[in-house]
Amino acid sequence: VLEMLVKRDARDMQDFVTNQLKTPDINVRIAALKTLKKTASADKFDMVLSYLLKTDNAKEKREARSLAVTLAKKGNRDEAVDKVSAVLGKDKSPESSETVFYILRNLGGDKAFAYILQETKNKNNEIKDLAMRTIYDWPESRALDPLMEISAKNRNEQARVLALRGVLRLLRDNNLGDLVELGYYNNLLKSTKDVELKKQIITDMANLKTYGSLNYVASKVYDKELGLTASTTAMRIASEEKDKTSLKGQDIAFAIIEANADKGLKEELHQYRRENEGLREPPEGFTYLFNEKDLSGWKGLVANPPKRAAMTPDELKKAQEEADKLMRKHWKVMDGILYFDGAGSHLCTIKDYRDFEMYVDWKIEKDGDSGIYLRGAPQVQIWDPANGEMRAVGSGGLYNNKIHEDKPLVKADKPIGEWNTFHIIMKGDRVTVYLNDRLVVNNVIMENYWERDKPIYPIGQIELQSHHTPLYFRNIFIKELNPPAEVLFDGMLFNGKNLEGWEIVGNGKWMAENGILSTNGGGGGWISTKRQFSDFKLELEFRVPENGNSGVFLRTPRKGDPAYVGMEIQVLDDYGSKYTKLHSWQYTGSVYNVQAPSKRATKHAGEWQKMEITCVGPHVKVVVNGVEVNNVNLIDHMEKLKKHPGIKRRKGYIGLQNHSTKIEYRNIYLKEL
Repeated sequence: VLEMLVKRDARDMQDFVTNQLKTPDINVRIAALKTLKKTASADKFDMVLSYLLKTDNAKEKREARSLAVTLAKKGNRDEAVDKVSAVLGKDKSPESSETVFYILRNLGGDKAFAYILQETKNKNNEIKDLAMRTIYDWPESRALDPLMEISAKNRNEQARVLALRGVLRLLRDNNLGDLVELGYYNNLLKSTKDVELKKQIITDMANLKTYGSLNYVASKVYDKELGLTASTTAMRIASEEKDKTSLKGQDIAFAIIEANADKGLKEELHQYRRENEGLREPPEGFTYLFNEKDLSGWKGLVANPPKRAAMTPDELKKAQEEADKLMRKHWKVMDGILYFDGAGSHLCTIKDYRDFEMYVDWKIEKDGDSGIYLRGAPQVQIWDPANGEMRAVGSGGLYNNKIHEDKPLVKADKPIGEWNTFHIIMKGDRVTVYLNDRLVVNNVIMENYWERDKPIYPIGQIELQSHHTPLYFRNIFIKELNPPAEVLFDGMLFNGKNLEGWEIVGNGKWMAENGILSTNGGGGGWISTKRQFSDFKLELEFRVPENGNSGVFLRTPRKGDPAYVGMEIQVLDDYGSKYTKLHSWQYTGSVYNVQAPSKRATKHAGEWQKMEITCVGPHVKVVVNGVEVNNVNLIDHMEKLKKHPGIKRRKGYIGLQNHSTKIEYRNIYLKEL
């Protein structure tokens, strides 16, 4: 009867079939599980999980696991992962874990994989081993990077071999693109010393019919141990299988010649090939924005400009670390080309730009989508013109404009898979774009997508937009246009009303009230100017309580102890009972840990006092209450550099220290020199 219900696809008989699971006959129960695989809906998933907990029969358990996978795929997979780990994962036995791992492996997805990956750290060695074996056998390409790490770093030889074989299987089963696959093969060869494994890797490289794979394999032809494998693989790569090779006869000859050339000839050949494959030198006046070797000068995307501006330095730092980690996972440099695998987020310049002119070559695949963000705002559009009526106008337009022109003047895209070139000019709020030497945007105002009521930001990062499709970039060059001369600051650093122009570093609390900048001493840390300064004259007034302690930080970065990675001019209650036995370089007016004040010029606690600090290159002068107490040339103290690297710095933030006591400052004036 159950077999007949399967053939009739009798979905309305679910309850009847479920009731057969209560029969004492094991064969009927297994038949019922097979029937539910064909007829049951996702809402039976919870019931199957409960059933799995009850049965001890191995054959029945296998059918129930398979049914659980089928039902989970019909519903919400992430919810299914949560239920499996909650219901079956309660019992932390190896038997239960094996069932959980089986279901999650066949279910797939980020959440399932993350659960298994976490279990590879389980303290129970049997469960840990089951999790590792599940990772080795994971069917999705998301397992590649963890497997690569195991094959390179794990001390267990068996684990390294199994991980390596897992990588090879995934490269065979998943189409990741030639550049990405070549990168994995190269890294695998570097991570193993076993000759037989090297032979297996080289043999598998025959599936990758590219110049790079042939070049590498040909370089091993004369290797005593790998020569025969390399020779047969090279012949397979060079063979002309219909629709499977992009190599021409010239490419094949060139790859083999270059692979066995001496160093001098190899460099000449590489330059020749580079020029003939479209990698160019920057035009006169331009510099490399992408160096063709690595991701130097680039970072991951953190939120949007308004949200970034609202973050504290600590929040921004943490978010940037996470963004960079994600960026490095999905953006790669291969054969001088910047490649994005279709996951992750945007790639952003570390430097911000005002007015500029840039060139960038780009290539997309079918249905591809991307863009160039200017000053952190979207965007000069890149997309496949064949993918829908809206895109038929072509690439290059200012897609997010609502008031001003958003479409390109002409369609100038080359066929999908070929390289295109943008020439983008941004001056003020206006943008001009040439695509493949044809004018597509003519001096059009670019609108502020993030804050529609404001003009485009005057300065910001350049971003290569990710849009869930593979992308290729090369020849990225930039020239800044008339960068404005930096205006020297001359005025009040503290406005007497609020903390505008300042940022709190650490957990301390600072207040602005009645013209006084103060802290009650809780939380420690310091308060920093938002901009950095090199040479300047700084004037301020301070008031310390009895046994009060603070300091003025000069030319310091935000990371590290400011007194040592930068400099500190000490502010102290010199007459305090706690400070009768300090080093001479710890009193007011000292360059802390560098040079003591020549005399004491301070007043007693509770009185307002004045300090003037002048920094010009390595020279630092300190005047307290009208008396010069320090005049130091930092070059004379370079023997302290190891402990105090800040004496070598000539630019950085200015800060005021919160040293666990109340401190007040006012009339803070700075003149850049």
